[in-house]
Amino acid sequence: MRIRQEKRSNPLQNAKTWLMGFLLPVMILIMNMQNIAFAEDYDFAEDYDFAEDYGSAEDYDFAEDYGSAENYESAEDYYGLANEEQRVYDFAELLSESDRSALEKQIDKAAEAAKLDLVILTVSEDFGMSDQTLADTFFDNGGFGYEKGLYSPSGVLLLVDMDMRQIYLSTAGIGQLYINDDVIEVILDDITGDATAGNYRKLCDEFIEDVVYFAKEGAVTKDYQELVKAWNTGKYQDWDEIRSGLSKEFNRVDSLLMNYDEDMITGDEDLDVYNRTYNGFRKVTFFTIFRSFGLDFGIGAIVAVIFTLVNLNRNGAGMTVSGQTYRTEKNPEILLHTDQFIRRTTTKTRIESTSSSGGGGHSSSHSHHSSGGHSHGGGGRRF
Repeated sequence: MRIRQEKRSNPLQNAKTWLMGFLLPVMILIMNMQNIAFAEDYDFAEDYDFAEDYGSAEDYDFAEDYGSAENYESAEDYYGLANEEQRVYDFAELLSESDRSALEKQIDKAAEAAKLDLVILTVSEDFGMSDQTLADTFFDNGGFGYEKGLYSPSGVLLLVDMDMRQIYLSTAGIGQLYINDDVIEVILDDITGDATAGNYRKLCDEFIEDVVYFAKEGAVTKDYQELVKAWNTGKYQDWDEIRSGLSKEFNRVDSLLMNYDEDMITGDEDLDVYNRTYNGFRKVTFFTIFRSFGLDFGIGAIVAVIFTLVNLNRNGAGMTVSGQTYRTEKNPEILLHTDQFIRRTTTKTRIESTSSSGGGGHSSSHSHHSSGGHSHGGGGRRF
């Protein structure tokens, strides 16, 4: 059985509730008024000028002290900054200031060793221009090149285009001879992985080392030396012109074997390009096409053994037939066969022709002309 209890109101308790409900807003109002007065007594904006006491964004020029991305409006902005005193143009800001300084010094040393001018260009926007046009025009407008007196001085430019995610090599002058189409592919094999991984300093280091390596390897090759000597006379103003005038010399160069160690070029170990011995490129023959002395020697030995055994067997065999071997005692019979023409049937089959370069030989650089009329070679790859 439930007992029902009746609740009776307490007049005193009700009065306290109403009083607290009235005093609470009043107390909040008083506290707000005190805060306002506190703000008037301590005017931080007026009494404590942080911009004056501690500096402001105007006092710290980050673009000047640490470098920042500028807003380039066209490729002409790139071209306008090219000059003969600078070789590293990091417009995309992929390198630190110390990296840029170190690369400038490294390029000075490499240029003397390779007899080529080297330029590094990075951009964050290509403004709809092809990498070939951007690289060639920047090289021409900057007045770059190892031989200052020639119409088309020699050099190689590395472009890292972050807009199209592509790297491109532009060659000029003797750079088209040393860094031809085959060599460009080797260098791209070596540096594309660094570009993909975002290791741009290593990419630049390996680019410089590879150019020096192939330039010095070509410089000690006799067929190269004849072409370099002809180019330095200043008689030829364009690469197409010298190719036309010295076609026999270029044909000999095209038949040379690029006897380099691919693992050494594309491997992780540093390539000492300044203190190594260079032997030059060799002529392509049956015994040199494999690029390995051991393999070449082994093939030669096998051929020599086979030749010796065949001749020994031929000399050791005696005469096994005589004049009586094919004679018969019976009267000979002569059989006569005749062919009678019935009809003619003709069928046609189309033969597809393909062109390919021979095993490991050189491939000369395919040249083109920039907007300034200068001859360039080059090639690129996406990353």
